[in-house]
Amino acid sequence: MPASVPDELSIIMVIGPQAASLFPKSVDLLREGRALWLRVDSPVRLAAQIAQIKAIHGRFPDAALIPVVADSDSQESMMRSGVTQWHREVAAHGHPGVLLPCYIAVYAGMGTGEGSAAAQPSKWFGDGIDMGQRRSQGLHDARRRAHAIRSELARRYHCGSVGRSVLGVSVLEWLDDVALLSLLSSLANTSPFILQGLLLADTGCPPAGNGAWGRWLVLGTGLSLPVRARISHPLPLPQVIEGLGQTISPETGFTVTRTTRSVARRDSWRDFRMAAGLLIASLAILSGISVWNNHRLTGRIEADLAIFRSTPDDYLSPKRLALEQLVRDRNELDGYRYAGVPVALGWGVYQGETLRARLIDAMDNYRPPSTMMRIDSLSLFDSGSALFASAPALRELQRMLRLIVRNPDQRVLIVGHADSAGSEQANVMLSEARARTIRNWFVKEGELPVTRFAIQGRGDTQPVADNRDADGRARNRRVEIFLLPEQ
Repeated sequence: MPASVPDELSIIMVIGPQAASLFPKSVDLLREGRALWLRVDSPVRLAAQIAQIKAIHGRFPDAALIPVVADSDSQESMMRSGVTQWHREVAAHGHPGVLLPCYIAVYAGMGTGEGSAAAQPSKWFGDGIDMGQRRSQGLHDARRRAHAIRSELARRYHCGSVGRSVLGVSVLEWLDDVALLSLLSSLANTSPFILQGLLLADTGCPPAGNGAWGRWLVLGTGLSLPVRARISHPLPLPQVIEGLGQTISPETGFTVTRTTRSVARRDSWRDFRMAAGLLIASLAILSGISVWNNHRLTGRIEADLAIFRSTPDDYLSPKRLALEQLVRDRNELDGYRYAGVPVALGWGVYQGETLRARLIDAMDNYRPPSTMMRIDSLSLFDSGSALFASAPALRELQRMLRLIVRNPDQRVLIVGHADSAGSEQANVMLSEARARTIRNWFVKEGELPVTRFAIQGRGDTQPVADNRDADGRARNRRVEIFLLPEQ
């Protein structure tokens, strides 16, 4: 950071796993427009950076920006992992007492002509980075802003930008489908951040078949997209709006012309009929808007329920993300229940209570699969041996193997235990050898990397029953297998 920053310059931190995409190579600080942009690559350095800015300039940063590059060649799982890591680290190393408006900027190639990879973005959609907006009015949910951007794209559709509108909507659908939007919303609402806006930028060039979003398009639509070189120059920074307190759209303008009538009305009955007609027309418009908004609300929650029900229970992370989305949907409907239904959803067509009951029923009936298995050692091994007794005995491990294979983001811990018979050292060595034998079987049968597994031999140090009788000793001779999320 420079020793001094003019007061009229806003300080904006660019964070997240793709923060480097907005900066030239080896550059961490940019001045563009009326803002100073600071790249923060590491989440563990976030609190230190905020404290440094406060110490040097006597004020905290004004905002934070999370860029997301839809045409990145990273796999969606890697992008989710990166956002999740940031979320975890920010929650652990946050800066207390600071509240920063946070914006999410999604970059995608929505140009439908022969745009070059070096073309500058031709259009921004959604919110502007507004330094005059009240910070307490956080948006909290990126999906709400995504719906607003869809509406903006629909208006552009009627103005002739059909290709860009369709591709723009598909970007938002991709973010939803791969669960990136919910993860980004969680990161942008983790202290010290509060989500203030969502932006969508068209990078000018057509979508590429070798990008994450492009691969999703090819898979879902059967399109054949060309493989293009990645954009080598830094992606553009959004425009900062100073002190206006509202979002500005450069393309949408409305002119209100006030007129006066100099001719006095003589027929009061005609005046009454005109007023009644205007009232009826207004009610019809409001009712139509309510029907449309309720249709969108119902469709969104129905889609979330369909995703939850179609996701197998033993796909642990996707099922958990789908369940978290149902919880957010229920919380939204709870807010309408206790604070009142918005006017845009009312007028006698609100179906929130029915949807809420279906959400609660789906969540209450969900029983997550057990991620722990306990097996009697003698059902797998002969007494005093670390070799499998027989092939039929391995059936107990097959269910756990299926769960391990279907959840590649989970680590596996195998712990061997023994009874108190024999020496302590011999029991530890035998229990560890049995854990290793099971680990090796998983690796071979499931064609899994050995690095996913950890083994421990606890000997007789953790009994679950009394070692003074035969039944207790039999229960203590066991192997326990755990699935643990990546740390």
